[in-house]
Amino acid sequence: MKSWKVLTILLFAAAGVFREVTPLGGVFELRLRSFTTPLNRDIDGLCCSLNESDCRTKCTPKFRICVKNYQVTIDPSGGCFFGETLTEVLQFNSGGGSAGKSSNLFHFPFNFRWPGTFSLIIEAFQPNPPSTSSSSNSTHRLLTRMAIQQYLDISESWKSREWNSTLNNTLKYDYRVRCLPDYYGEACDKTCRPRDDKFGHYTCDQDGERRCLEGWRGEYCEVAICTPGCLHGSCSTPSTCDCHSGWEGSTCSSCTRYPGCKHGRCTKPYSCECDEGWGGLFCNQDLNYCTNHRPCLNGGTCFNTGQGSYTCECLGGFGGADCEVVKDLRNNTCWCENGGVCKTTTLGLICDCPEPFTGPNCRSTPQSTLAQCPCLNNGTCTSTSPPACLCPPQTHGPLCSILDPTPLNFNICATAPCANGATCTSTTTPHEFTCKCRPGFTGSDCSEKCDATCGLLIETEELKQELSTQHVVFVIVVSVSTPLMILIAVAVVILLKKKKEEERRRNDQVARVQNERNAARDFGNSGGGGNGGSGEKYGIVNSLNNNKKLSNLDLSRFNQQQFSKGPLCSYPSPSSPTPTTTATSYTTNLLPPHSPLLLDPYNPPPNNSTKQQNSPLAPPTPAVILNKFDLVYDLNLATEV
Repeated sequence: MKSWKVLTILLFAAAGVFREVTPLGGVFELRLRSFTTPLNRDIDGLCCSLNESDCRTKCTPKFRICVKNYQVTIDPSGGCFFGETLTEVLQFNSGGGSAGKSSNLFHFPFNFRWPGTFSLIIEAFQPNPPSTSSSSNSTHRLLTRMAIQQYLDISESWKSREWNSTLNNTLKYDYRVRCLPDYYGEACDKTCRPRDDKFGHYTCDQDGERRCLEGWRGEYCEVAICTPGCLHGSCSTPSTCDCHSGWEGSTCSSCTRYPGCKHGRCTKPYSCECDEGWGGLFCNQDLNYCTNHRPCLNGGTCFNTGQGSYTCECLGGFGGADCEVVKDLRNNTCWCENGGVCKTTTLGLICDCPEPFTGPNCRSTPQSTLAQCPCLNNGTCTSTSPPACLCPPQTHGPLCSILDPTPLNFNICATAPCANGATCTSTTTPHEFTCKCRPGFTGSDCSEKCDATCGLLIETEELKQELSTQHVVFVIVVSVSTPLMILIAVAVVILLKKKKEEERRRNDQVARVQNERNAARDFGNSGGGGNGGSGEKYGIVNSLNNNKKLSNLDLSRFNQQQFSKGPLCSYPSPSSPTPTTTATSYTTNLLPPHSPLLLDPYNPPPNNSTKQQNSPLAPPTPAVILNKFDLVYDLNLATEV
């Protein structure tokens, strides 16, 4: 506790020192311009120079300045709340003008809200020479005292005042109150310090409001203004854009693709959404090889057959995986007459006809040119009139332009007779072929559109055959497995029933043993003869009533034990007189010991024997005799114990 007290005292002391050496808020300033004493006398009428009688020597005053809080009646002896100072001897010009010296300017700083009012006390003293003794034994003599109270607003302007005493002493002075640097407002209670560091970037206006430097915003101008359009980024310096994770670009507007994404794009950071025809995690699995690579050359048709695989259907005269191989034109030439040459184009094989022949097979020619005998295919022009062509073997026609259709120079499929990408198969018969149509087309040349499944008839038949086989297998499996599952279920049910029956038997056995033990315990706990014997038997009955689940074997044991001791009746004690013949007659009415009877002490039978009522030796009224089956429930309930 002492250490805490010491620490508290030190903190308050430090705060007091800080208040003295560190002015906060504002400052009250006083400037003494002149002080004149025409009579050169003090307030008591004495000369400033005590050695003179005519007071010719000028006074050399010192001043006490006290600034305090506003008082209606100023107390010059009280404390100076704003501050107090004692000056050295101040020299003023003899003409009463301003001294104009910095030593005549006094500062009284404060670290609280300026209240708007103040009280000012200015006292002028004439110091006594050290060798001179006065009647008052004082080192100073009062020349004049001025005390005022004023309202004063914060301002940089000086307010000039003049004060005259009764001795014609004149004091001219100026005062003002202003805020210290970094303090603003009507009471100098608002702080604003310009700064340009990590805590802020701003200047201060005349009202103390923060004005952010260019490129900064926020309450303390601590937030940098990023590059215009910076969507997914931030900045620590103005006009920059540092992208967040997963974004890139000058304005962080482009997402970063998943690393390794080849043929894809992203709509969010680190994603890979594949372009059309591509798949896989990295969009590197070609799902549309034909579109992406166009591998089939020379006008071949490309078909996608799987991931990264394809087949090319080539035009006549071309072959190879990509239709890049030009086949032997002897087997794939087109049917050109009159010297036409079969050429390969993107449209297939066409005839390049010589002049003057035209047409798909170069058959057409002007009539005027026939007389010129332009024999083709190595035909020889005769000198007959008109001239004629002598054709070589396997050619015929007027100009030997018709080639005989042999396997060496003709293939009907080379003319692409099948439409819509169908597959052409030539036959051994010239000019005959068959077309295998693609799905959706039909006709001898596959030129007719039809239902999308009409081209799949053969495949459908094969599929039906395959499905029929699958159905047979399925039926066989179901036929075999269903009875097997039924047998397993029946076996499980039988096993569960046997297990439940075994548990029931075991519970019955446990119940029997427990009943036996309870009966034996009750028999052993019953009393002796006489009335006690009767209590024993009553206890046995109660025990049997409480354990109602006794078997026939238990009851037989119980009867043998009880009737071997005597009948279940209660007689007087041995101290009673010996029973008479009446008593003997009574006992002969008892049942034999092998007839199991139980007594119910709570329900006595009706009194039908007058003789027994009048006999002094008659035993108490016997209890009702109950058959053992009246106290034992069905053995089937034994398991409920």
